[in-house]
Amino acid sequence: FNISEFFLPRPSKVFLEFATQFKFLLVHLGITMLEAVSGYILAVALSFALAVIFVHSKIIERGVYPYVIALKITPVLALAPFLVLCFGIGISSKIAIVAIICFFPLLVNTLKGFKTADEEMLDMFKSFSAGKKQIFLKLRLPNSLPYIFSGLKISTVLAMTGAFVGEYIASNKGIGYLILASARTFD
Repeated sequence: FNISEFFLPRPSKVFLEFATQFKFLLVHLGITMLEAVSGYILAVALSFALAVIFVHSKIIERGVYPYVIALKITPVLALAPFLVLCFGIGISSKIAIVAIICFFPLLVNTLKGFKTADEEMLDMFKSFSAGKKQIFLKLRLPNSLPYIFSGLKISTVLAMTGAFVGEYIASNKGIGYLILASARTFD
């Protein structure tokens, strides 16, 4: 179609460049994956712990949940400069961004799963003098697994997005940084 090589290089050129830069790209991909996986694991741990606390204490849920909603509706781009100031330009700020992006879907789905336990089953457990721990481990947790896995699935995609966003904002390593740096030089 007579498109200039400057705007759209041939696929063979793209693959050749990819092959020659493979080790370089792999290093940056490893950094991005480390940020995404670390932030994802942090978000899973925090959201699960907070959901357990919320399901056992309505007072804490009513006091803390509005702040969680406020965190969700605040754009990450608005929080990013603050996170960079707190954690620096290194990997920690990117992990924090990934954790914030992944946190909300995990918390909401996990909490929804914990709260959907059948009322009749809850009454039966209580009539047999089951404690909170038994009710949680034998009723609420098994019942919530589809919801938890749904939140995990949603947050998996968000983890990579969060890593790229973090690298766009302030970074000198990673795939997001390479995309931004390459766009400036038309590479």
